[in-house]
Amino acid sequence: MVIGMQSEVAVVTDAYCVAVDEYYIFPDVARRVADLVRRRRADLEPQVDSDELANFLTRTAYEASSDHHREVRLWPVSAEVVSTGSDEFAAARTRRAHRLNYGVAKIERLAGNVGLLALTNFFPAHLAGDVLTSAMQVLNGTEALIVDLRRNQGGSPETVVLLISYLLDADQEPVHINDFYFRHDETTQQSWTLPHVPGRRFGSSKPVYVLTSSNTFSAAEAFAYDLQAMKRAAVVGERSRGGAHPGDRIRLDDHLAAFVPSGRAINPITGTNWQGIGVIPDRVTSAPDALTAAHASALNRLLATPRLDPELAAEAADTLRLLSTTTNTTTSAAAPER
Repeated sequence: MVIGMQSEVAVVTDAYCVAVDEYYIFPDVARRVADLVRRRRADLEPQVDSDELANFLTRTAYEASSDHHREVRLWPVSAEVVSTGSDEFAAARTRRAHRLNYGVAKIERLAGNVGLLALTNFFPAHLAGDVLTSAMQVLNGTEALIVDLRRNQGGSPETVVLLISYLLDADQEPVHINDFYFRHDETTQQSWTLPHVPGRRFGSSKPVYVLTSSNTFSAAEAFAYDLQAMKRAAVVGERSRGGAHPGDRIRLDDHLAAFVPSGRAINPITGTNWQGIGVIPDRVTSAPDALTAAHASALNRLLATPRLDPELAAEAADTLRLLSTTTNTTTSAAAPER
């Protein structure tokens, strides 16, 4: 759609500025974004289409805030608020979850009985919970677990809680892993691990590695950051993208909606989050090398286990030698002990 008048551009940009001013987590940054948008909108071409206007708002807002969660995009329905709880959004999310196998891209037993779980999304637990539960049952008998989040763009905090809960013991008291503070209603939502989960837990005694890349974002970063802060997992790979501000979609006109970050994560251990910084790995590698590095670390730790089954020890040693011939992976980044 072409927006053909400066007055129409003003209406859309004003709607965006009002939404940012009302909801964005930091009021001073919100004012800075709104001021920059209003100054620069006069530079737009007289005939600007919705896609160009969305790009202008997204680009300008990021310049003023450095917040990757800010996004303006085309949206196919007309409504004042396109919230994550709306029927239209829920239906689209359900279709996408089904198409992407509810975020589970791969479940694999690597050599040495090391488990691999590759996730592309953290879809809401009511959609993905059964699939993740099944995945954790398949991987329950492995000696270590690698969770690959290198292509994961985030999703639901409740699913992060579910998966972390599988990595603790059944008799363990619930652990406080995160808070979300929301500016618009001045509320704080706490996240605690679950006292009960379906099926068997992986438990707290076996090592866990989380793979990250520069594309790992939002809820995927929360998973890595919280486990790292708990000293339950080692993070291997690249520094993540750095988005710790949840929010909602707000309608600007019949074609455009904006995602406005209205909250911020607060880890109870560190007292802060990964916004603008990213999750800093315990072992830095390139994204393509992260799996090999984590696998080698898991095998090194496995081979240090007393009274290890001889056949498993031979498999682990042979695999480690093979990995060592292709890349420098012999230096271990063992997952922290609990």
